[in-house]
Amino acid sequence: MERIASVNKSLTLLLIILCFADVQASEINNAVLVTATETPVEKFTNKELRLLYLGYPVTRGEQRFEPLINQSNETIYQSFLQKIMFMSEQSYNRKLVTRVFRHGGERPSSYKQRVLLISELKNNANAITFMVPNLAAKIEGVQVVQQLW
Repeated sequence: MERIASVNKSLTLLLIILCFADVQASEINNAVLVTATETPVEKFTNKELRLLYLGYPVTRGEQRFEPLINQSNETIYQSFLQKIMFMSEQSYNRKLVTRVFRHGGERPSSYKQRVLLISELKNNANAITFMVPNLAAKIEGVQVVQQLW
């Protein structure tokens, strides 16, 4: 009887772990580009996104976009680097430093705290960032521009 109870506890624990692992897997499979709701913007090409996140200016009409690097979720950040930038974190940082030293300008702002990222996104009409779709749907004042992957 004790053995059956032990097996049941083990299976329950395994089921809970698998449920949380599935949440992490879904985060990797989906990401969206977001901006403040009052910002009129159309979809970006992958090339425009890469240029933008490498610190090069991307403008549409009078609007010059400012990328915010979302490091509040390591999984989504690493996926962004792989699926959009096509490089590792080390290569990405090296490219940013090289570009700043050669051409001037600044690196895109990076946020490890979600609250600060969302605050900057809402307060800056030119700001864009990437995040998990279910988080974007919960935040007031933020609109989804496009699905990234």
